[in-house]
Amino acid sequence: NNVNLEFLSCKVTQIISLDLSDNSNLYALDCSNNQQLSELNVRNGNNSNFFYWHGAVSFYTQNTPNLTCINVDDAVWSTANWTGIDPQHYFSEQCP
Repeated sequence: NNVNLEFLSCKVTQIISLDLSDNSNLYALDCSNNQQLSELNVRNGNNSNFFYWHGAVSFYTQNTPNLTCINVDDAVWSTANWTGIDPQHYFSEQCP
């Protein structure tokens, strides 16, 4: 319910589903090392504004084995810019 959220670190949690579609101020996300996370929605109209930190865009979902599809604003842009993902992860504007 925090629409002013700018950064979220939810790594090493038991979160199963995370919907950040109402968080248009979000510029960084780290959901890595989540064994339960299977649904992630960051389609919030702000994906291209995720800032660069230490030379990389601040979007991390590594080591989340149950996650496959990630809802985003633009799958092509996300694929080109967000590399902190696992091999089974892919981006889509409308995950199944």
